[in-house]
Amino acid sequence: MATAPATEETADATRSQSVFHRVLRARRIAVARRIDRRLDTPQVAGLVFDLLVHLALNPDAEVDSTLIESFARRHRLSLEQARLAVADERTRPLLDCLAEPGDPAAVDAVNAYFSRGFAEKLGPLRPADRKAFATRIVGLLPGIERIGPYALTDYLDEVCSEEDALRFWQIYVERVGSEVSKRTREPDGPPAPWVLSNLLDIHSGRDEAPAPNRAWLALKRHVSRVLEADRHRWRFIRALAESCNDPRMLHYICTSPAMVEDTELLHVFLTRGDSRLVSCALFALQINGELDVVVGRLLEFLRTRPLPEIGERLIEIYAQIHLPARPSPNLRRLALGLRSLTAQRVIDGAVDSLIHGVRGDARALRQCLLLADLASDPAVVSTAQGKRLIERVVTTFYQAFTPSGITHPLHDGVFRSAVRRAIRTLMAAELPRLRDRLENFGLEIEEHVERWCREETPEPARRMLLVRFAAVYAEVIGGTCRMLFQKPSTRDMGRLLYQSLIRVYLEHRPSLDGVAAFGAIEHSLPTLYPDLVRVDPDDVELGRLIDAAHTVAEIEQVYGPGEDEFGALRPLEDEGPIGISPLVARKPDREKPLSAPVRILARRPSGVGSVLRAYFGLDLLGFVKDRALWLMGMRRHGELRLTDRELIITGQRTMGGRVVERTGDSHALDDLLAVHVRQRIRLFYVVLGLLGLVTAGLIGGHLLFVGLRGGDTTTTLLGGGLVTLGIVFDAALSRIAEARKNAVILEIACKSRPKHFTLELDVEAGAEVLDAFMANDAERRELMLLEKWSEMDVRWEPLDEPG
Repeated sequence: MATAPATEETADATRSQSVFHRVLRARRIAVARRIDRRLDTPQVAGLVFDLLVHLALNPDAEVDSTLIESFARRHRLSLEQARLAVADERTRPLLDCLAEPGDPAAVDAVNAYFSRGFAEKLGPLRPADRKAFATRIVGLLPGIERIGPYALTDYLDEVCSEEDALRFWQIYVERVGSEVSKRTREPDGPPAPWVLSNLLDIHSGRDEAPAPNRAWLALKRHVSRVLEADRHRWRFIRALAESCNDPRMLHYICTSPAMVEDTELLHVFLTRGDSRLVSCALFALQINGELDVVVGRLLEFLRTRPLPEIGERLIEIYAQIHLPARPSPNLRRLALGLRSLTAQRVIDGAVDSLIHGVRGDARALRQCLLLADLASDPAVVSTAQGKRLIERVVTTFYQAFTPSGITHPLHDGVFRSAVRRAIRTLMAAELPRLRDRLENFGLEIEEHVERWCREETPEPARRMLLVRFAAVYAEVIGGTCRMLFQKPSTRDMGRLLYQSLIRVYLEHRPSLDGVAAFGAIEHSLPTLYPDLVRVDPDDVELGRLIDAAHTVAEIEQVYGPGEDEFGALRPLEDEGPIGISPLVARKPDREKPLSAPVRILARRPSGVGSVLRAYFGLDLLGFVKDRALWLMGMRRHGELRLTDRELIITGQRTMGGRVVERTGDSHALDDLLAVHVRQRIRLFYVVLGLLGLVTAGLIGGHLLFVGLRGGDTTTTLLGGGLVTLGIVFDAALSRIAEARKNAVILEIACKSRPKHFTLELDVEAGAEVLDAFMANDAERRELMLLEKWSEMDVRWEPLDEPG
């Protein structure tokens, strides 16, 4: 019989270890164990399976006691014995379970028996017959769903062997993928170069999707069951993603726990998947928290592969990383790792795979970014293959001068910034032919316009296209000029490039007059150098051109360099803190609150009270009492949680792992009156301990020697006891002072009850919470100061008009 025992020992490496699937597996194992404890389970399971198959084949059949009794006799059961185990010691008639499809316990019982019956049917069959039988049952699943929410897949991994379960899942996923491919729609409008753009639009709400219809909801149920598969899930999700044309369905798959909790799935998508699967994996890295395991494993895998094998994949992943407006920390870490890895490989090997990875379509506007960012590595720029890669970025810039290319959404500031960095690097590397090529290309812009226009194209349309071409050219080259002129080492290169930009402006000035695309050139030349504007561009004197370039460069210094050194992605360590104040390292919110362990104090410790308690030994007794309770298993736990809206303080006492007391209070941040931070007294404990040790040593030592000299045992023991007591007293007070070294008292005053909280907080474990409180207090003080200044402003009275 091809059934697997429903125990936790059946878990192996093929089973998912995510939190979602562990909880789901434990729940299903409990149900499967419950039915396995009954002796009549094989007969009842066969009855349930045959009955559901009969109802799927005969949709007009009515479920009543007569029908169930007829099927029960086939399995040597009476109608009274046709009962399902729905609780530990409780059973329910099969007819009642089928009559209540809304009862979760009844549905789980029917699904468990249904899966067990399927496993019983597979037992005597040969492998070839098992595949045919599974294919037939997969075809009947839609008919079974019309009866009620019954699914064969829920308990399939628990009751079937791995081979039988995998065979069924493959057939089922293939059928679901076929339906998804036929019934899902492609997005309206021009297709985006990558699916990741559609997923980001849906997630941000920019894409207004229509209301789901019945077909979409039915497909979603089947996709959800595939996402809940316990074995080899990444294979099934990959098959679904490859066959899905609807970004909404892909978004539903990528936002499931099965996607993010399975590191193997993301790794396979990024290392072996096509462009669509890479988009799905990067989307999961964008919308979820820190996934350093996935990023580290991917980079480690890529480091072991040769560059010709992974060159195009490096280009593809790095290009899609730059699609989000603000890449997540996961994507930024991945981008920096890919950049470093590629730089090392470029220095050592061939680069043809990287160049071939840049396509000849709109995707090149992002695929060239990796090559442009390599320009920040001097070791790469110094090599011939490195210059060849950066020149490919400039070639993409030339190729993008098409009517659709310059207006493409990806022809944005990110791409133009990459081109500026590439040109700046090549100019700094003293490549003289690059300046000539840029100048010639600018002078021939009008010819490029004619190449894309037909004979019947009206003159206003031609001029509009020329203006667009010239504006893009001037923005990129003008920004590069400013970047080169900003640094003394490349200032001469900047002047030369300014000369070329002026030549291009003079060549097309009649068509570009009033467009303001060339910045200071258009504003300065007609006034400062009118002779350059009036003569033919071919008759311009070189000396006047040099003077004009120098003047324009000096004027445009007020614009600044217009570019950073790192491009779109800065290193993570260079980023400033995020939050409401420079003091805050991480801004608290409801999804990611700031929390710290605290000790809730019963009273507010004052300075005089702390001295008296230490002097009379009350702190020592309290310390001894806490240690005794700790040895007896009594634990006290407190937590302070801070969000952007409220402050939550919780505490609990446990005894032997069992909670005996639990407390909790919550206050809105607007309810807070004041937060005071004070250090606990420490020096007095150290001084008092030393005084006690010295006093006990002197008195005890005197008694000890007197007793030894006089042979008085009582005096000797008294003296030794005093010395020991002094040592213990000093050790205890030193321990208290040491414990308070990193502890502060946090006093919180609120408007509502309870109005006062006194907490002991560790400065290391609660550093973020303390920073947030300090930042909030600094902001409050600043607002109060501004309000005070506003009250001191002088109100100006209107002046009387002269008579």
